[in-house]
Amino acid sequence: MSSSTLQFLLLVVGMSIVLGSVVGFFAMQDQDFKYVYEQSHDDYPHNAGPTGYYEELSPEQQQAVDAAIAGTPQRYEDGSGVPPEVVKKNGTYHEFDAFSHFDWGNPNTFGPVLVGLFGLGVTVEVARRDVRRP
Repeated sequence: MSSSTLQFLLLVVGMSIVLGSVVGFFAMQDQDFKYVYEQSHDDYPHNAGPTGYYEELSPEQQQAVDAAIAGTPQRYEDGSGVPPEVVKKNGTYHEFDAFSHFDWGNPNTFGPVLVGLFGLGVTVEVARRDVRRP
């Protein structure tokens, strides 16, 4: 097998690893959710998300709403327990921001990134050797 054929195969393998890691990242990523207090309104806030009544929330959601109002952002592993974005409590509408973000510390998120960097390293090394070859 010639040197150029071996380099071509390594280039294909490196690029395949990169593409596979991108697919793996989107398939296996771990998203966490954050619930943060924004502001209060006397009237219903227009263009706001779903509304819930404080009395109708579960005790866990009530604690999360109270803690967020007190200034402590709430974090969730999945979106199932996140309270509504607007909560009416004692006649006042409280508006919250509920958003998701990548959990980079989770191996399911961080692993594909490392594999992709390895594939990128293989691809760059093959290209570097090809440029240096007389």
